[in-house]
Amino acid sequence: IDLYYNDDLSLAEIAFMPKEADPDEPLDGMQFYNIRDGFSNSYLKFNAGGEATVAFLGGSITDSTGWRTNMQTYLREKFPQTNFTFINAGIPSTDSTLGAFRVQKDVLAKGNVDLLFVEFAVNDEDNKRSETESIKGMEGILRQAYSANPYMDICVLHFSDPNKHDQYNTNEDHHMPVIDAQEKAVSHYNVTSLDLAKEVSARIAHGELTWEEFGGKHPSALGHKIYSDGIIRVLESSWETASGSQTAKALPGLLNEHSYTSARYEDIAQANLINGFQYV
Repeated sequence: IDLYYNDDLSLAEIAFMPKEADPDEPLDGMQFYNIRDGFSNSYLKFNAGGEATVAFLGGSITDSTGWRTNMQTYLREKFPQTNFTFINAGIPSTDSTLGAFRVQKDVLAKGNVDLLFVEFAVNDEDNKRSETESIKGMEGILRQAYSANPYMDICVLHFSDPNKHDQYNTNEDHHMPVIDAQEKAVSHYNVTSLDLAKEVSARIAHGELTWEEFGGKHPSALGHKIYSDGIIRVLESSWETASGSQTAKALPGLLNEHSYTSARYEDIAQANLINGFQYV
């Protein structure tokens, strides 16, 4: 990324203007990540060997074979001394609201999670969640996770789709409302996040690939590799400084008092059937 002087451009526009494509100098990607708390706790756990659990909570992009399975392979090879349990809690079309309601059953009830990946930027937009709904869902997920294990590391991922790519590929608006909403909760809890949607658009503008080669909302193998490469890049950057002992997460006050911090599934058989409803 080069900086250009132009009185008519905002700082955000200047920062995003790509230099001419140079395949010998790909973007390093780090400018699209907010490492914040990082991943020291998970590194110390994985590096010590023994048992460890990694969970993936998201939609169809998480559920599919791709970045998630790439990460599983990477972690097994990086820490051969560790016996990993991987939880695939990806369900197509689900967003952060439902994520907050199912995180207990689909993730936290399955074991003591050491590293949790969360991705809902695509489905929050597809399902037309408002800013408030995205905050309530994401805060609900984060707070339930940390309450279950204050030593857990969490990584929130913002994936791409046609609308995000179109917006990031113009000089009109470099802020995605759904990502901005989730980031309010994510930054409040000082959680690491990766704007992979912005990275993908920047790499395309830089001439490294095309949107068609990336694969669109449901990425190609190349697109999934860009996602997992970015995650690995930020993990290893954080792990370079990991030392000492694990640190428990101190929870801040609620960002929204109505966030889904106690959301859960209930057995339908326990429902109080009224107004002509019947259990089938």
